[in-house]
Amino acid sequence: PAQTSTRNWLDDIAAYHRIYSRQPHHMVELQASELDEIGKWLSSTVGVKFNFPDLAADGLVFQGARMFVAGGKPVGQLIYKNLDGDVVAICFTKIDGASNDDNFDETIKDDVSIVSWHRNGVTYAVVGPSSDAMLDQIANRVSSEI
Repeated sequence: PAQTSTRNWLDDIAAYHRIYSRQPHHMVELQASELDEIGKWLSSTVGVKFNFPDLAADGLVFQGARMFVAGGKPVGQLIYKNLDGDVVAICFTKIDGASNDDNFDETIKDDVSIVSWHRNGVTYAVVGPSSDAMLDQIANRVSSEI
């Protein structure tokens, strides 16, 4: 019998986070100092206009950006790090037919926690260690600033 995949973009994000967050020398493709280039690159590739949220109040410093594929679609990713070295990332992708739903959905996949929501045809997610109790608060700030 044929197997159907129940993997979705959140599964891909969790798997990807486990790999890149442990790569200190290759964590980002573009450095934080390249804001203009990051904005142009991710907006044109992913098809989503965005702002760079300031998460300093949450103890997070912007490191840079990456792009990857999840759920068969390009995903933009803004990567932040705290003083303990934990990585928290903001992911976004364009989803056709996604309804506006500013309610946060929290998913825990082993050691990775993801808080996601939909707005204006875009799905957003904040991903970080499942031990980070502040992820909802960070997602709330990102939702208002992105």
